[in-house]
Amino acid sequence: MGRKLIAAALFSLMAGISSIGCGELEELADCHNICDDYQDCADSNYDVSKCRSDCETRSDSDTDFKTDVAACSACIDGKSCSEKLKCGGDCPFLFLVSQ
Repeated sequence: MGRKLIAAALFSLMAGISSIGCGELEELADCHNICDDYQDCADSNYDVSKCRSDCETRSDSDTDFKTDVAACSACIDGKSCSEKLKCGGDCPFLFLVSQ
């Protein structure tokens, strides 16, 4: 009986995960990483929660913004803070989000 419950729970979890598109998960991760990195590298008082929320909401409804998020994420990926701060041209929305 216990194995059936575990199997059912795992199936439900996998079904829930598969209902979210890969693009949506990537955007969510991009928003989280971008906002976290900005706080870590530029402004320790930056409101990361609001940034994430605003970023996710705008990404869902604005394809241009979604493109900006992807470009910003690509620019900062794997770089040091000093290198990430040079991505301002690819991440201008960071200064608009959370204000």
